[in-house]
Amino acid sequence: MKIIPAIALAATFVGAASAATVSISNNSFESPGANGGFTFQTPTDWTNEGGSVFLEDITSVGFSLGTADGADFLTLQDTGTVSQNLGVSYIAGNIYTLTLAITNRTGQANTNSGIFALHDDNGELASFSVDTTAFTGDQVNNFNDYSFDYTATGAEVGNITVVLSEENSSGRFHIDNVRLTAVPEPSSAALLGLGGLAMILIRRK
Repeated sequence: MKIIPAIALAATFVGAASAATVSISNNSFESPGANGGFTFQTPTDWTNEGGSVFLEDITSVGFSLGTADGADFLTLQDTGTVSQNLGVSYIAGNIYTLTLAITNRTGQANTNSGIFALHDDNGELASFSVDTTAFTGDQVNNFNDYSFDYTATGAEVGNITVVLSEENSSGRFHIDNVRLTAVPEPSSAALLGLGGLAMILIRRK
């Protein structure tokens, strides 16, 4: 009878493979700061890969915070692109979820389309495209989350790199609160759970 709670505990552990946060520096673009307006500067710890890149103050342009974080956000224009090497490698079997807060501005009639992607040292592994000109209702002037998943195969080379870009020569892409999480594959979680069960049973003997 004493074993039953231990098995229940292990089953709970197996089913609760929790997401671990992968750190992204300056993920809400608060540095170097828009100072209540805007500034044509590359956000700290990000690399400018070309095009127009600038920071804007959320309230000064009339945006609602929504799922954004902090006072400032990133605008990419005219194929503007930024990237950040996160300094950690992919783990085979992990499910990586890249999430961004994105919005469009009232009256922006240009073709505004952006891509957010995960790369390794050899290039793009997976990406997601968002056409913000199709936004309606609270998608306009209010940040909402968009995300995609990528399962690491073990063939990735080097570190995880996040790449954000605006696709068109006359558009704008408004971004904030970039997040990356990693969840172990179910089989790995199960092994951890079984290991936990074994330890519990050993202690009870």
